[in-house]
Amino acid sequence: MNTQNEGSANDIQKEMEKFLGIENVDELFKDIPDSVRLKNPLKLLGPMSERDLSIYIDKILSLNKPVVSFLGGGAQDHYIPAIVQEVITKPELLNAYTPYQPEVAQGMLQGMFEFQSLISELTGLNVTNSSMYDWATAIGEALLMSVRIMKKRQKVLISKSI
Repeated sequence: MNTQNEGSANDIQKEMEKFLGIENVDELFKDIPDSVRLKNPLKLLGPMSERDLSIYIDKILSLNKPVVSFLGGGAQDHYIPAIVQEVITKPELLNAYTPYQPEVAQGMLQGMFEFQSLISELTGLNVTNSSMYDWATAIGEALLMSVRIMKKRQKVLISKSI
């Protein structure tokens, strides 16, 4: 650890201002309109350890009152079993791409096959796909698949909630 004095904060600031070619630090903020500038300095706490900061932030966050979320899409507050974190961090399950080199990614392909097989079993569908992005891409694929399968149908119904 370097314990040499590297100069006062004022000396360092002057050196930076000289390097930037400005007279003082206020020149950096001259383009900000007065109407949006702070009138008084922020009242900041003094330095604190990471642990103390974490405790302080947790106290502030505890003041929040949970509300019912109508966002949907899995964003609502819900219980997630601990095993889920273990499964989703497995390298073979980290992205939606189908691996191109089966000899390198046999484990990933096996996992994808097992997933697709279970989804087929659960849904009763003959065809499922695990190598798919979510939301718009998946909806697009589902629409294309339904149009290809039901060739006589001329319309596809889509819920307004989508």
